[in-house]
Amino acid sequence: MNSKNQRNSFNEQMRDLVKNKIVIAIAGIIFGFILIIHAAAAVDALVRILGWILLVSAAAYLAKYFAQKEERETSLMVLGIILAVTGIFFVIRPDAIVNLFPLIMGIDLIIAGISDLVNAVSLDKAGVQGAKAFIVMSAVVTILGIIVLLHPGAVADMIVTVMGISLLINGTLDLIMLAANKAD
Repeated sequence: MNSKNQRNSFNEQMRDLVKNKIVIAIAGIIFGFILIIHAAAAVDALVRILGWILLVSAAAYLAKYFAQKEERETSLMVLGIILAVTGIFFVIRPDAIVNLFPLIMGIDLIIAGISDLVNAVSLDKAGVQGAKAFIVMSAVVTILGIIVLLHPGAVADMIVTVMGISLLINGTLDLIMLAANKAD
């Protein structure tokens, strides 16, 4: 292949790459708006989609198990059943899955906050300078954990809204950078 053909091929690949980047940026902006405006519905939809993916994976494992002629691997059947039950739960009860993550996060924050608070109080008793700031920060972490436990749905919606804002900003920046590069 001569250098002119290589250059043309490279230019075509670059044009395709830019087109793909534009499509991805626009999709990110649209999806970002959807996440911001309909956070709860978007989370439920994502959990349901994950549930369907788990169900398809379960079907594949079970099909592979039943396709084996001689010695069947029981692990394939067990994994298929576990994925199927999990997938069905995700599809039927997405709200339970959505609320589970913030609950785990809240419990983790409370445990970490209390642990840090105990250590900070020990540092304060030992006369370590700045220990009072650690006490305050540990108490704040513990309080945040309690808030997360009391309002798990709001936390999940907030996380999705932040994801939406991030996608919106990222897509917009990508389009601006592509336009700036094209102007050069």
